[in-house]
Amino acid sequence: MSRRVRGTVVSEGLARGEALVVATGEVSVPEGHVSEHQVEREVQRFRRAVEGARTEIAREEKAARERLGEMSEIIGWYLTILADETTLLQPIEAMMRRERFTAKYATFRRFSEVAAQFEGAGEPMASRVPDIIDVKRRLIAHLRGGRKPLGELERLQRKVVIIADDLTPSQAASLDREKVLAFATDRGGPAGHTAILARHLGIPAIVGLDNVTSMVRSGEPVIIDGLSRGEVIVDPNQDDVHEYQVLSRRLQARRRRVHLDQERALTKDDVPITILGNIDRGEQVGGLRELGVEGVGLFRTEFLFLGNTAPDEEAQREHYGRLLRDMAPHSVCIRTMDFGADKWDHRVGGGKEPNPFLGMRAIRLSFAHEGLFRAQLRAILRASLEGRCQIMFPMISDAAEFRRAVGVLDSVKDELRKEGIPFDERVEVGAMIEVPSAALTVENILADADFVSLGTNDLTQYTLAVDRTNPLVAEMFVPHHPAVLRLMQRTVAACEVQGKRVSACGEMAGVAEYAPVVLGLGLTRLSMAARRVPDVVTRIRKLSREACRGVVEAMMAADGAAAAHKILTQFNRPPTSRRRQTR
Repeated sequence: MSRRVRGTVVSEGLARGEALVVATGEVSVPEGHVSEHQVEREVQRFRRAVEGARTEIAREEKAARERLGEMSEIIGWYLTILADETTLLQPIEAMMRRERFTAKYATFRRFSEVAAQFEGAGEPMASRVPDIIDVKRRLIAHLRGGRKPLGELERLQRKVVIIADDLTPSQAASLDREKVLAFATDRGGPAGHTAILARHLGIPAIVGLDNVTSMVRSGEPVIIDGLSRGEVIVDPNQDDVHEYQVLSRRLQARRRRVHLDQERALTKDDVPITILGNIDRGEQVGGLRELGVEGVGLFRTEFLFLGNTAPDEEAQREHYGRLLRDMAPHSVCIRTMDFGADKWDHRVGGGKEPNPFLGMRAIRLSFAHEGLFRAQLRAILRASLEGRCQIMFPMISDAAEFRRAVGVLDSVKDELRKEGIPFDERVEVGAMIEVPSAALTVENILADADFVSLGTNDLTQYTLAVDRTNPLVAEMFVPHHPAVLRLMQRTVAACEVQGKRVSACGEMAGVAEYAPVVLGLGLTRLSMAARRVPDVVTRIRKLSREACRGVVEAMMAADGAAAAHKILTQFNRPPTSRRRQTR
């Protein structure tokens, strides 16, 4: 009899295959002591283990760079953990000297304490716990004189679906895309490095399943439904297999039918919709070009900074220039660093904040670290002659803040002119509208902006006071809420009046279910991940914008999210289904 368990989809896709249950559970070390005359020798043994782990990580990062690109820097972040004297290394040595603990136990104890602190701090700190656990396992393995854990994942002989209590980022980075069909874990969340790597590798993944490892035995058949339900189906029956096959055929057919160079995305009433791509690394351009996407609507530059050292101006210039060349003649919208909250980074984020989503993030962080901000702007401008470059500032709250950011940009331009360094003087500058205050005063921002882009994820989060990474309230994160729709409609209407471009680049833009909403709001520029394009374009071609306007009007008049979603669900039902319901 088939068994089902539902979790959080962090990388979309479908997979069917044999399960491989991997025990990646917490390493355990019993309390141990050494004699007083052995303490210093034990401290030296710990230091050698640290150096050994550093060498191992550096070697892995170098090997991963070819297949992961900039994402290999996620592994490099481990080196920063191993360089943390204040939080980790010094306290471990102090315990060894004070309590005469063995190196293994002192390492286990201190790393466990720090992991618990991060877990208790909530997001974004909690999403870094797997990184800390991974480094702890490595150190203990070196102290035991053995190899690093989980080597079996690197020696797979057949195609499997990985079932584990959790996967650390380095384990995810080592997965063979040809052998690993998908993975599902008891723990994990969408903001962690493992989730980011799964999306990068294109491996379907569902996390936060709580007890999937206790439900599955190695060798059992499983289906990973990372498209329609976010479920793991264990020992599927004939109906489950048939449903999987239907979904798989539909997905492949949609992908074959969509190529925007040959046929644009047109609604039934012949309204052209511009489809753009969201990317976080240059290697993703190939996927966009295969689909004929008309430009990059969002390049998330913060992912360039995930490693143990921030890229300097020249390294950034080379990356932006290559991206602009590869995407030419289409435009590339480069968003400046959006660190903070779900993309927390220790080098620029400073100390812990009680509420990082409302704290020092995005453009605020850029202002606080102006040297880093100016270096990024210099790099973008120096690369701008390589293609059609646009610059976008994140989390702008009002016109004054946008003008301040433009002021820094103008200062950098003056600096480059004095140095005789050429750049494209026509670079357009825009703002993300993802804070309610920006949506409510967007007319003032548009006086100085060439364009704006609706970031529907943060706009929803800040409008509804819901942390989308918190499982206790995640169900309340609903971009179809009437309040969110009204803010979006207000922004679109203001852009129409002032003749300025507006696009949507958040999750809503790339979900086929919401295509009637974005069309009904009047949006004609949508930016999304390449994997979302086929479904969204297929849905757009079946819709009339005028009909969609009526749906959105009704949704905005609803008394809450549930009523609004009911209206949308009824509209999205196939016509035959709607007719049966009215009989």
